[in-house]
Amino acid sequence: SQSGFDIRHCEYDGGDSCDGHADETNSWIAIDPSKTSQVEGLQAGTVSVQDSNSPTVSFDQSFSNTPLVFAQFQTHNGNDDSLNIRVHSVSTSDFTLDSCEQDGSDGCDSSHTSETAGWVAIDPNTFDGSGLFDTGTTSVSESSWNSVSFSTSYSSNPAIDTMVQTESGGQE
Repeated sequence: SQSGFDIRHCEYDGGDSCDGHADETNSWIAIDPSKTSQVEGLQAGTVSVQDSNSPTVSFDQSFSNTPLVFAQFQTHNGNDDSLNIRVHSVSTSDFTLDSCEQDGSDGCDSSHTSETAGWVAIDPNTFDGSGLFDTGTTSVSESSWNSVSFSTSYSSNPAIDTMVQTESGGQE
């Protein structure tokens, strides 16, 4: 809604429910899509995703460079707690979203009710963060941990959001 949101953690247990989990600290950001046209290198919006329809989202204006795109489901209309979102095929003019309702066999169930996804696209070469944040990409192989170093010096631990930008593997 325009006044706030509900949030919870779901430790996926392989079925259609969540296991309990200890308290966690969450960071979040809210961006008004109607105001991003006033900021160079930043766009945001929402899109409806249903089943495995993989919508392609076109930017209001093309970016000069390929942006970093972050997406998250903003609704929970289905009964299943194993729904994930994935961004891929990012270009200067659009990107594609996929939803995956985990089916327990390292695959996706192809039927899920309509959900709303929110997205943010940032061109790190034109958006002026004025030293407030870092952006970048890194390649992650298999299940290995990778270290990422910041170019900005932070006085406290920053809030971090990551999102896969490609779709290279067959497994979810």
